[in-house]
Amino acid sequence: MESSSVAQPIQLDPNTLNENMVVAGVRGHFAILTNENKTNMRLLSSFAVVCLALVCLGACVLGSSGGVKHFTSAQEYDESVGDGTSVYIVKYYAPWCGHCKRLLPVWEALGQKLQGEKGVVIASVDCTDKTLRPVCDANDIKGFPTIKSVYGGESKEKFKGSRDADTLEKFAKQQKLLWTGETVQ
Repeated sequence: MESSSVAQPIQLDPNTLNENMVVAGVRGHFAILTNENKTNMRLLSSFAVVCLALVCLGACVLGSSGGVKHFTSAQEYDESVGDGTSVYIVKYYAPWCGHCKRLLPVWEALGQKLQGEKGVVIASVDCTDKTLRPVCDANDIKGFPTIKSVYGGESKEKFKGSRDADTLEKFAKQQKLLWTGETVQ
């Protein structure tokens, strides 16, 4: 009999399972562990705890999105962009917008490239979020995505160039020099 490298689907009959069994599955791969194999049950429990920790860590890391500041409230936006120490290059977007979706990897790469650069912050505002809608209205956002520089709490210049990494980086550097007098390292 030949062994197959592809797992075959199985049907679990609830009548054959009892309280001494654990059924665990991830993405369609299942294991049935019995009470007789307590070592495997302990390993499964440890594995579940580690997976949960990694999921939580991933959510924290993904929430920061590698150098892009994602505003979550109008108050946070006002306090941050009004500090007068940094130029914010802000993408105002809607999650359903096709142009916004295409810009996302470029925006994330820009955020990573300029992360840690003193005086310039790459940021984003979700204009469909009801807590952020006043920010979008105050900045006269009429279409998505709209990219603007913001310094000292004031919207300074709307980006009108090509939405590629090099052009956006050049815009960020020009805006930092224009409003702070400092160059990007």
